[in-house]
Amino acid sequence: MSEKTERRSVLKGACAIFPAAVLAGCPIGGSGAYEATVRNGTEERLDVSVQVTEDGSTVIDTTLTLDPAETSELEQSQSTFKQEKTYTIEVDAGGDRQDTYEYEADDPLEIVARSDDIAFLIRKG
Repeated sequence: MSEKTERRSVLKGACAIFPAAVLAGCPIGGSGAYEATVRNGTEERLDVSVQVTEDGSTVIDTTLTLDPAETSELEQSQSTFKQEKTYTIEVDAGGDRQDTYEYEADDPLEIVARSDDIAFLIRKG
């Protein structure tokens, strides 16, 4: 993460989970957990807010300030995406760039804030 990136995050609950779109495509530390990344796909600096819920409880609530083309990993804990559950991800990058995605935690993912929308990219193992 660059020095320019500001991260304000609040992790709630016993575990932190986040889905988005796939960048790496590999498990973290062989634990079966997958990484989640957020990328600024525009030519402007963006504040990207991400909220992840599991069974109605917020497990991640964070805002990332990303420079153009910058990518950042979401905060992770030992229990990040270890269980094959469905997580609801809400992303807001300002303007019309808002979207909600139901993520099945079984593959890595990457969220991309583009000039006119949000993309959720998943790489199948």
